Amino acid sequence: MDDPISILFNATLFIFAVFLIWTSFFVVKQKTAVVVEFLGKFSFVAKAGLNFKLPLPLMIRTDPISLQLHQMKEEVSVKTKDNAFVTFPISVQYKVIESRIREAYYELSSPVQQISSYVLNVVRTETAMLAMDELYTKKEEIASAVKLELRAKMARFGFEIVTVLVDEPMPSKEVRMAYNRVIAAERERESAVNEAEAIRILKIGEAKAQAESLELTANAYVKQRQIYAQGAKESMEALSVALPTLSAQEVLQYLADMDHRDMLREASKGPGTILIPQTNTSNLSESIALLESKSQTTDLNLREMA
Repeated sequence: MDDPISILFNATLFIFAVFLIWTSFFVVKQKTAVVVEFLGKFSFVAKAGLNFKLPLPLMIRTDPISLQLHQMKEEVSVKTKDNAFVTFPISVQYKVIESRIREAYYELSSPVQQISSYVLNVVRTETAMLAMDELYTKKEEIASAVKLELRAKMARFGFEIVTVLVDEPMPSKEVRMAYNRVIAAERERESAVNEAEAIRILKIGEAKAQAESLELTANAYVKQRQIYAQGAKESMEALSVALPTLSAQEVLQYLADMDHRDMLREASKGPGTILIPQTNTSNLSESIALLESKSQTTDLNLREMA
């Protein structure tokens, strides 16, 4: 039968061996890393897979450090060049540089807060030189400025800034209302200008049409007078040949009376009452009588000559 002391020693030795093995070998998961310290001092970085270290308490391992891509979102309130207050939603994607895990673990106690501080500083500096409407067109420039600044600052702490995304600026409610009023006023002004231009074009078109109409009317009137003059000339010549004893004044008076009579005939075709001045009637009768007497005298002379 074994000695109880020997049994206790062997059990203690077995437990100690298990303890040494248990605290010496460890597994690190994929996309993570573990910092191993020797008596409180940095020793090495354990990568993914099975790793070995000196047993406790000589060497201890820290909590795993994620090597995956992380994203932080920040809403930065800024004041623009034209004194408008705007909120900028910004997303920053970052990760630990695998070759600088030691710096990432020891240099910063809160990397998210540090990145947020840098973002706040850069965005406020960039937007202070821009008007509110420029923020919408220069988002990419602001994102590039933030990315360059963060890369330079965070690289020495073991962090890589992969991407910086700047979303649409969000003005305050008061700024949005004021901006909408400005846009509405601008649209109303443009509408008024367009309407005035349309009226101007319409008036010009009407004036041109009226001018062309007047020109056509004047040309027709001139043409009518020319035809009338030509007809009057031919009528006078015919009357002068038929009645050589008539003077030019008497022929003109006769033609005028004929025009007057034709006018009355045309007017009588329409509805209503026609008023005929007595002066014109007497003149017409006198002209007809004169023409008849002249015609009879001419006939008599011709018969005597025959």
